[in-house]
Amino acid sequence: MRFDVGNVNEVSPYTIEWEEGANETLLFHTMSGYEYNVSFVRDTTIFDGLETYQLSFFPKYGEHSYDANIRIVICLIIEEFLSANDEAIIYVTRTDKIDGKCRSRLFLQWFAKEQERSGDKYIVKTIGERAGLIICKNNPMLKEYLEAVEDLRETLEK
Repeated sequence: MRFDVGNVNEVSPYTIEWEEGANETLLFHTMSGYEYNVSFVRDTTIFDGLETYQLSFFPKYGEHSYDANIRIVICLIIEEFLSANDEAIIYVTRTDKIDGKCRSRLFLQWFAKEQERSGDKYIVKTIGERAGLIICKNNPMLKEYLEAVEDLRETLEK
């Protein structure tokens, strides 16, 4: 996985860094004291051999309060990943609670706002109510990824 922390830190409201001892995990601290982890886990099983990275982000600890900068940082991290790699991102929100649907809708709203800012360079395809695929429109494997999403959707509907 390629990722340049410096590119994000040039424009990010919070400084991100690699988590010590974790190859594919970034972290940042908010003004309210939250420490957020953002992880990318390589996966070739979801789409039958097509390589993806599963994205997860969550507060590790801290006092809860609304912070619009969290959306900005998460979306900048996603943009940097997608610009540096040919693989797509799979996001999955929590499936153990009812709020997973709400979190998925919120994430899609976050990313839609950032799409407007960044020039609509990405495609987001939902997979069920709690997951989706994010990919660059100019990805050389775009057709294959989109077909794989449709195949998975059909399988899940059966």
